[in-house]
Amino acid sequence: MFGFARGGLFVAGLLIFGVGLADVVTGRLKVPQYEEAVRTAPPPEPITVPSLFPTATEGREQLGIARAKLGFYQLLTTVGWGLTALGGLFLMLGLLFGRPVPAAPHDLTLTS
Repeated sequence: MFGFARGGLFVAGLLIFGVGLADVVTGRLKVPQYEEAVRTAPPPEPITVPSLFPTATEGREQLGIARAKLGFYQLLTTVGWGLTALGGLFLMLGLLFGRPVPAAPHDLTLTS
């Protein structure tokens, strides 16, 4: 089994699988938090005076930040699933086609 750990495809698969799994876990933990923040945000105040660059209120800024973070963590979860699948594929290919490195032969000669 330790011979596979020296194969490049196996090690790359293990690394990519781990990163993907961490992305999925992080995204799955953070998405509900920001969905709740977007859902409970107060409705934006209507702009009374039309202007080219209206001033942003604190509520609008918080809602914009919450939406951006929600989109980021949704993307992180999606990319994490892809990386997990790719890492699993590399792991399997490394196990199937990787040649285990033979162990060094033991010297069985007796010394005095």
